Amino acid sequence: MINSDLAKIVQDAARAKDLKIMQLNELCEDLTYSRVSKVWHGVISAKFCDVEYVLGMLDVKIHFVSKGSK
Repeated sequence: MINSDLAKIVQDAARAKDLKIMQLNELCEDLTYSRVSKVWHGVISAKFCDVEYVLGMLDVKIHFVSKGSK
């Protein structure tokens, strides 16, 4: 299954830095192409640590919101 929101965020952030998937893969030297590709395409089986790593390389920060907090 695919998370299209994640794919859009990753791909938009990469485009803003003029990166394509292979260039992003080179930037994310600690991950294999397969793992970067899962994040790029928004595959829901991608590990959260991989999502966080790839987004960090794209200067996108993840923050958490606790349910029930205002």
